[in-house]
Amino acid sequence: MGTDWLPYTFTMNWQFTRPGIVRFEKGEPFCLIMPIQQHVLEDVQPEILSLESNPELTAQYREWREQRDLFRVNSNAGDPQARKEVWQKFYFRGELPSGEQTQQTHVQKRRLSVPLDRRTNGHQVSLAATEATPPAMKAFSPRLAGAFGTAR
Repeated sequence: MGTDWLPYTFTMNWQFTRPGIVRFEKGEPFCLIMPIQQHVLEDVQPEILSLESNPELTAQYREWREQRDLFRVNSNAGDPQARKEVWQKFYFRGELPSGEQTQQTHVQKRRLSVPLDRRTNGHQVSLAATEATPPAMKAFSPRLAGAFGTAR
């Protein structure tokens, strides 16, 4: 939703997929707002290609698939190393299945600027530090717990 020109608030609507009661606890994150520059997505022309049209990518995929299948077999068989590893973390580490680092810039975590709270004469105030840590973030990662503001 473009909000760069809005002089008013906007609504967020939810579509629930099953009947029942939905409750958002106080302080629990309920949405993610992603600021992106206007018209960036419109300037992208997506393409659909066959995986086989790129032999190098096809080989990398097959190598990953073989490693993944073996990892799952070992994990299901109770292999201690596979169970300790839990998941292979190729993406997390920015690695190709061969162990080689990707040539692309890989970002695990965005480190965004803290918003300037202009209500306090432009001094930078951490909104997260002034509010209670959402319970879901405490469970997710104690290190990240203070990095998220909550809805008022």
